[in-house]
Amino acid sequence: MLTPAFDLFQDDQFITVVITAPFTRLSKTEIFIEDNEFRFYSQPYFLRLTLPGNLIEDGRESAVFDTEQGLYTVKIPKQNPGEHFEGLDLLTKLLASKGQVSAKSPMIEVVDSESSYVNTLGELSYDEGAEFDFDWQVEQVPHCDPGATISLDGPKYGFANRRSNVFTRLQAELCDIVDLQNPDTTPAHQRRQLRMEDESRNFSDDHYLADLFEDEDIGHILQYTPPWKKQCIDMVSISKSCTQIVGAHCTKCPDKLTAATENISQALGQIPNETQTASCDSGDLQTKYADAEAINTCSTLKPHVIFTAEEKEQMKRLPRKEYLLDGREIFSTCLGLVDIIFAYAYNHRYTHGENNTESAWTIRKLSSMLSWLETYSCLQDVITSCFRRSLAFPLYRHWELTCRVFKDTQQIFSSGRNQILKCLLAIHHILSHSNPHYILNDLYITDYCVWIQSVNQKHLDSLAVALAEIKVNKCDVGLDLVELEQAALLVQNEENEDGAKSISSRLENVILSSKKIHDDTLVSELSRMNLSNGDVRPDKVMPNESTCAKDITTHPEKHNEIRECGNENDDNTNSQSSSDSDSDYTTDSSSSSEKDDPDSNVVE
Repeated sequence: MLTPAFDLFQDDQFITVVITAPFTRLSKTEIFIEDNEFRFYSQPYFLRLTLPGNLIEDGRESAVFDTEQGLYTVKIPKQNPGEHFEGLDLLTKLLASKGQVSAKSPMIEVVDSESSYVNTLGELSYDEGAEFDFDWQVEQVPHCDPGATISLDGPKYGFANRRSNVFTRLQAELCDIVDLQNPDTTPAHQRRQLRMEDESRNFSDDHYLADLFEDEDIGHILQYTPPWKKQCIDMVSISKSCTQIVGAHCTKCPDKLTAATENISQALGQIPNETQTASCDSGDLQTKYADAEAINTCSTLKPHVIFTAEEKEQMKRLPRKEYLLDGREIFSTCLGLVDIIFAYAYNHRYTHGENNTESAWTIRKLSSMLSWLETYSCLQDVITSCFRRSLAFPLYRHWELTCRVFKDTQQIFSSGRNQILKCLLAIHHILSHSNPHYILNDLYITDYCVWIQSVNQKHLDSLAVALAEIKVNKCDVGLDLVELEQAALLVQNEENEDGAKSISSRLENVILSSKKIHDDTLVSELSRMNLSNGDVRPDKVMPNESTCAKDITTHPEKHNEIRECGNENDDNTNSQSSSDSDSDYTTDSSSSSEKDDPDSNVVE
């Protein structure tokens, strides 16, 4: 039998079930309603839903069949009008039959959902449906003797530590699945020690400093806005707009204003009062809620998350299970969920939501639970491990990027169950298309996708609040980041000083070269001016200049002598006016000598 595609809607009076069952005959269709169970049959389709509330047949029920589209629209009255049915979009939970459970062996029947758990010390009585709050900050370590044998089946791992001896038959693919060498023989307390040693060994100082000081490629990753943050901002914007509209029309009726505001709050997910009364200025909105921490403070703000058709189909293929977990197992399972969601948030921000061939590796590598089969007992340890791995393994190892991914993780948990389920379905899809990472779906992700649909909402809310209070500093991760950055800054400052000295030295050389060129040009110009006088012999007027010019041409290395010649030329120039009479006398004498000498013309 095939399970048809379906959607559920509700109002105060009715539950509406829309079933897509093409190529069926109306005459062969049967619909059955009893209490909270709804059954539909029309060969080859069969659908059984277990609803969170009871239905009733009182003559108001109806069914309409659209032959062109193959749609059945069934409206069923609620037994208690006005009752709100929670979780109508959690399809896997709705498809589970009454009393169906999942246990390793033997099968267990749920006899009394109010039964409690008593621990080995007889001190704690736990009821998942009762009022119970975890202290997420206090480390809860069960008593065990490290030297004792843990169990006959070997160390436990997988969802809620329910699996063992899985990797014994997967040795050929072990290196590509997990980093732990011997999962079936390594106890839990040794996994953490080996994991931390591996992280410290793979942390690269050069890689970290390169991303720290050359972060041009990381800027666009930091500026990316994931969809869960957009939903939070949109919810706040809609809340403010509705409140402003109601206030504008009900200023004269305070009672109506209060009632209308409460209705808006319920429709939008119970917006806090301080958000309702705020102004609706878009600029203030972006400034106030741009930071993830400001959004996370609204713990009751739950955006409406819509599942796509592919995600609905994916949920229908999940197994129908119910999990019987005690308080310690639920606590550890919630901590492991944080570890997985952080790895997904990093990959989503790094790829801008467009997964690539490395996405499966990134998620597995950043999650210590998926790569080292780690189990946690303290929320702070989970976040510290996420920070360490994000700085040791991926392509971009930047502290600000890691902090931004952590804020994304906080926002996902603050957005509620549906957003967490949406992320888990995305992880399941990524791993299922990567060989051999699909094995991690069998160990962890598939069970998480089913379990998250039925876990007590109070546990998720408490975990979201605890996450918002977590603070991580560079000195907490144990990689000596502070000392490393200080040493890098000292080296950078020394290089800058050496570079400044080098620049000063080069500038001084340029100045000296420029002065030399200026002196050479001045000497050449003076020589040209004297040679341009036709009545003057170059060897008798300003001999120092001609000598300097000759030296410049034949001996350029004698720069100091040239400069001295230039100084003598300056003195000769200054005394030129006073020696004009002597020059005239010499010239006349030379002329008369040439006239008296009969061979002078021949020489010339």
